[in-house]
Amino acid sequence: SYPPDQHTIVVLPPNQRPEQCKRFSSVLDNTVKWSYRWLYAKKHLLTVGDGDFSFSLCLAECLSKSHKVKSLVATSYESEEVVNSVYCMGSENIAKLKALDVPVIHNVDATNLLSTSSLHTLHNNEVPSFDVIIWNFPCVADGEGADGQTKELEKNQQLLRAFFNNVQSVLSSKGEVHITHKTIEPFSWWGIVQIAEECGFQLEYALIFDRCNFPGYVNRKALNKKSFPCNDALTYIFQPKRNSTKEDSLPDNKLDKLKSKHKDCLISLKSAQSQSALLASVQKLLNNTLQKTATNSNKRKRA
Repeated sequence: SYPPDQHTIVVLPPNQRPEQCKRFSSVLDNTVKWSYRWLYAKKHLLTVGDGDFSFSLCLAECLSKSHKVKSLVATSYESEEVVNSVYCMGSENIAKLKALDVPVIHNVDATNLLSTSSLHTLHNNEVPSFDVIIWNFPCVADGEGADGQTKELEKNQQLLRAFFNNVQSVLSSKGEVHITHKTIEPFSWWGIVQIAEECGFQLEYALIFDRCNFPGYVNRKALNKKSFPCNDALTYIFQPKRNSTKEDSLPDNKLDKLKSKHKDCLISLKSAQSQSALLASVQKLLNNTLQKTATNSNKRKRA
């Protein structure tokens, strides 16, 4: 069932399309607080499958601006030569990451992180331990841009299952796995939450993925420079399952912190028992937000 417990929450972004939003150019201004800082600050981060490294670069720059970066390791499945040949901004993004002292590692298989020698080397030849492991829009590279459609469904499910079966070995004791993915069909058929649960993880909460909160990030197809619409995407935050019922719930202090930071943008999904119910709840809150925005705008005009 979805969500797995009554503490699952969704944080909604301001209602505006990224292409039209001035926040794209203002988030990195020193006077503007990066709205997703609380999710990544002061944590040991690992990005996997970051094709052109634009998401890793966004994290590095935003966290550096707020002086909240602990450590970040950026990786790609492809070799450096492939990254540079496929993605026009690949080499530039890599150079900027290195200038920020962010380790960049290529040929990293997200389904076999424990055996990646380069990660061990970064951690004094010991097993690495990350607080957050991030994989945006995971999918197989199968054909020219055909990486997530119906015919690749089983391959993509196998990819995710292999990832979740492996990733816990390099997570810290309270580590999180962040998977961002589209929610419309056929992507909703992948059953990401169910696969994670079968592999020993539980869904803690989910966030609406607002790309304009990640300036400079361009989501790419697998081994393809083309982008794709992601306005329907969610970021799922998973943690390894715990035995205690008390521990299984989202801590009150964490829930209170999210509520205090996001107020009207927060929704508790106590009654949603399916992904369709989740999206219906999201749409309802977005409609309410639009109505409030219109009302406030009219009041200002009259004033």
